[in-house]
Amino acid sequence: MQALRRDAAGLRRSGPGWREERARARERYLREAAALDKLLQEYAFTVPSRQLERGRLPPHVAAAQFDVASPPNR
Repeated sequence: MQALRRDAAGLRRSGPGWREERARARERYLREAAALDKLLQEYAFTVPSRQLERGRLPPHVAAAQFDVASPPNR
C-alpha cells in the first residue's frame, strides 16, 4: 500500500491528461485496497481470538487515503 500511496502523491499535477491519469491511479489503488481488505477479512476468520485480528481497510478509508495523497482539485 505504501507504493500505491507514493504513486498517488507523485502524479503529475498539470497537463491535459492529469485528471485521467489520477482517475486510473485511484481506481488501481482502490482495487488493490479491496484485495487487501478481503485478505484481512479472510485472516480474521482463521485466528482463534479477536485480539489477534488485524485492522480492516474499508473502501471509504482507502478512498480518503488516496484523496489526501493526491487531492482532486490541484
